[in-house]
Amino acid sequence: MRDKGDFIRLERMRDQCGVLLGDLTGQTLETFIGNRLLYDATVLRLFTVGEDATNLSDAMRAQAPAVEWHKIRGLRNIIAHGYSELEPERVWDIAVEFIPSFRQEIEKLLAVTPRPPVG
Repeated sequence: MRDKGDFIRLERMRDQCGVLLGDLTGQTLETFIGNRLLYDATVLRLFTVGEDATNLSDAMRAQAPAVEWHKIRGLRNIIAHGYSELEPERVWDIAVEFIPSFRQEIEKLLAVTPRPPVG
């Protein structure tokens, strides 16, 4: 049985990825590193994605076996417990190389997941 919150979590992950990618449009690694607000916003969005991935049901995660869920959840833990140890270059790489394909996988899951009833 699917968790009723899965759809909401998937939507939130998709939306966070979309905002993150929009924020990074036209940016370079150098401008990203030089803009602390953009960096912090990106890290917060990655954290939120990781939090929702952590709370997604096992059944839902099993529907997307190609997604490296453990890495997303691990990144959330690194952000939560070792924020000062994050490397901006690594955050950039994750954001521009991983998030676009991850968002596509989330879109696929949303397409086959029934929206929970309102109320």
